Amino acid sequence: MRAPVRRGSTSAGADACALPFDDGAFDVVTCGLALSHFAERERALAEVLRVLRPSGLFVASAWAEGSSFPTTGVGEILDRYAGQAPTTVDEETWASCRRGRAVLREAGFVRISVRTETFAGEFADARRALDWFVAWPLTAARLTQLGSKARARFLDDARKLLATESLAWRFVFNLYVARSAPRPGA
Repeated sequence: MRAPVRRGSTSAGADACALPFDDGAFDVVTCGLALSHFAERERALAEVLRVLRPSGLFVASAWAEGSSFPTTGVGEILDRYAGQAPTTVDEETWASCRRGRAVLREAGFVRISVRTETFAGEFADARRALDWFVAWPLTAARLTQLGSKARARFLDDARKLLATESLAWRFVFNLYVARSAPRPGA
């Protein structure tokens, strides 16, 4: 009989390069759309391996090539008001199944698979599209840097743009599944 799965979260602000969990604490570690945000990717992946039990499962998602959003122009408007976003985001590595798989292999993961999934739809209205855009953490952080008048002008310009755009979206994700190495002799 296996021990129950221990649940934990880094959403409270833990450093991905110094996870506050014991070695081998988890059967499964998940990472939703955050791989591209690790400034010290090798250290973060080493931490994932450290907290996984032998033959533990790592499941991660990342944006893949081919996604399209009606809010692309809204991002350009935000750049006008808030300046270019300072970022260390590396979406290119993870958008490529081959490169993402190679990074995981180099980090020490085994039995790596990648599946690409596409989802499509349309926002019900411009307000919902804008709500989706401003809910992303990096966008929300940039908006908090704006004064109230600049934020109001940005939102007004964004609403006007979205009122003239197609609200169709296409999200393409790479879903990575990898294992930590089994125990020697297992």
